[in-house]
Amino acid sequence: MRKRRRRRGPDRGTPEQQLRKALMARGGDPRLLEYPLGTLLMKKCISMDQHNAGLWYAGLYRACIGRAGMRQPVGPREMTEEADLAVQQHFEAAVAALKNCGGRAVKNIVDNICVFEMTPAWLTVGGRRQRLDIQAGLQALAEWKNKGQEG
Repeated sequence: MRKRRRRRGPDRGTPEQQLRKALMARGGDPRLLEYPLGTLLMKKCISMDQHNAGLWYAGLYRACIGRAGMRQPVGPREMTEEADLAVQQHFEAAVAALKNCGGRAVKNIVDNICVFEMTPAWLTVGGRRQRLDIQAGLQALAEWKNKGQEG
């Protein structure tokens, strides 16, 4: 019987793929190219605060909506009712901040990039309006998140 080798760490691809990512990163962290928010950060289209707000929003989205409409526990244990309610309220407030910023269009673009990890077309073919919408949406989330931490 053959013994299975355990994989150590995440699979970063073949050596050729890693070289290609390193060349595309131009001295930056090639791991940022593995997801759209990281690519936007590396290309200096968004700030670190906007990047972190996008990751935070994606976590709230997954905690509240989950995959295929099923709730996913956060961490190794089930959340208490109070914690679940607090996460739901944070998510609803974040959605409201997005909609106040630019309506449903901005929320949809932020969802596509942050939650569903769809690379925006304007990274390769232009599209100034979408770029402005994602920047505005992520900035609204960052400001809302930072305001909550101060108070």
